[in-house]
Amino acid sequence: MHARIRSIDEKNFKEGESLSKETRLQSLKNFLSNAQYSTIKELANVFDVSEMTIRRDLKLLKDEGVIDIYNGVVILKEVENYKMRRIKNVREKEKLSELALPYVQGRNFIYIDGCTTNLIFSQKLVKMNLNNKITVITNDPRITIELSSNPQISVFMLPGFYDSDGGVLIYHDINDIERYIGGVEIAFIGITAISREGDFSNANPFEVALKRKMVEMAKEVIFLADHTKFGKEFPWRVATMKEVHVVVTDRKPDEIFLKLAEKYDTTIIFPRGTL
Repeated sequence: MHARIRSIDEKNFKEGESLSKETRLQSLKNFLSNAQYSTIKELANVFDVSEMTIRRDLKLLKDEGVIDIYNGVVILKEVENYKMRRIKNVREKEKLSELALPYVQGRNFIYIDGCTTNLIFSQKLVKMNLNNKITVITNDPRITIELSSNPQISVFMLPGFYDSDGGVLIYHDINDIERYIGGVEIAFIGITAISREGDFSNANPFEVALKRKMVEMAKEVIFLADHTKFGKEFPWRVATMKEVHVVVTDRKPDEIFLKLAEKYDTTIIFPRGTL
């Protein structure tokens, strides 16, 4: 786990002092909001309590719907549902979608990952004057519906269980999925975070296996990420900058990301004149 800067309300917490349960619960929320994620052991150390005590606190927060816990990793639950995310940063997603569209031309077999950014990308793709017929594989029912109106596009939706938080289908046997995705020429993948070390990670661990498999199998990998995704990190890594061919975003990233891309021969596409 990478070192992260954390902040705890000094008014409520000083090393060696005990916190009341109410104060500790609020401080836990503040801590996770700043840290993005943590572990049960780490939280017990930070708040100077036993792991049993911190587990009881976390159970209360989980019952409130505030956090999720995956294999000992604690993450502040995303308060925005899929519908809310669809209307967030729409202009930014439209900008980067326009920049990504040319990569479709001349391809026959592509994968479009389920996410709100790729839904907007698909809404633009369906109106595109394609040079040839294409087959699209996706794990997103909404993308399937969007693309089905274009006779030039054949759509195959992967089987799986519907995840209402992510708005996608989760495939239960990732080792079996190769029979569906073998031969994919290009994969358009959404992501939650791109760290300053060049790690691409996701906030939903159930989506990670398929994303990783697509990075492994697709001949070309393109990540679509608006500027708010840069400089963040989650524990479930999907890829490293070295594995990514192209990143499309709506704004020029900080210099550290441009240098990482140059180091690993990754192309970053963004609109001219943006800062």
